[in-house]
Amino acid sequence: MSRPHRYVLPFLIALIFDTHSFFAESLRTTTVSLRPYPGPLLVVPVKINGSGPYDFILDTGSTITVLDGPLFRELGLRSDGNAQLTSPVATVAQFRATAGEVSVNGLGVVNLRVAEMDTLRLGSMDRLVRGILGENFLDQFDLLIDNEHRQVTLDATAELANSFDGEHLTVSPMSSFQGSFVAHRPIVSVIVPSYSCHPLRLLLDTGAAALAIFPREGTQRRALNGGNATAVQMTTLNGDLACATWRDKLHWGKSAVSWVDVLACQGATAEKVDNEGSLPTHIFKRILVIHSEMYVVVNFWC
Repeated sequence: MSRPHRYVLPFLIALIFDTHSFFAESLRTTTVSLRPYPGPLLVVPVKINGSGPYDFILDTGSTITVLDGPLFRELGLRSDGNAQLTSPVATVAQFRATAGEVSVNGLGVVNLRVAEMDTLRLGSMDRLVRGILGENFLDQFDLLIDNEHRQVTLDATAELANSFDGEHLTVSPMSSFQGSFVAHRPIVSVIVPSYSCHPLRLLLDTGAAALAIFPREGTQRRALNGGNATAVQMTTLNGDLACATWRDKLHWGKSAVSWVDVLACQGATAEKVDNEGSLPTHIFKRILVIHSEMYVVVNFWC
């Protein structure tokens, strides 16, 4: 019997409410080629306080930028409190600090909150990737992910927003969790027909390998693709989840995407996080995230 497929979903919520950061003024836009890692994860070179570059996963699903423990200590970052890092599996307390500058290809943000995590659970990439470039860095810019050419553009001007036509799909910049507002959370509304005829609030997640659904407790769901779902395992930053996977169609705005891998996971419910699942970005040819006006434009694969 073959081993079940393993999906990596490294998103997390960091409950930090005093995250003030600012642009570094030297550069306003940059395009960087993605590092040559296998799979759909986006890996970019990141400098911390002038050191590096180090390979980081670009992850809109993480509210905060995360460094592995050895790098956190190597850079001499001083802890100024704890960050509560939450995934669908568990919540753990980790050290937090402020990095003087975090930059990608010369484009930087100063005084950026970061968190330390001793063990980044990323499967075969564990020892190669040194951290996660989270939404508290990314939402300072408009973001173009070009999956066809394996490039990412970060833009602090209005040039990207003015250069794309297409349906403007609304994104919410925040969510709520356990009675508190959580910033740096791009939430979108889509329909997965075989699961529910009602829109699902999904996290727009560049760190997701598949569309994952976390049902609400006590809700009834439709039969998963006529009972043809397959058992798989999903890895999050602090634990594994048993899931079922199937192929489905995704409806977003006026458009639809066929043959999307969907996961529904046992033990992971919307009550444990702040959304009903995650929407991966690699299923689109290009995706433009206009953080300045909170909308998305997507180009579909032919």
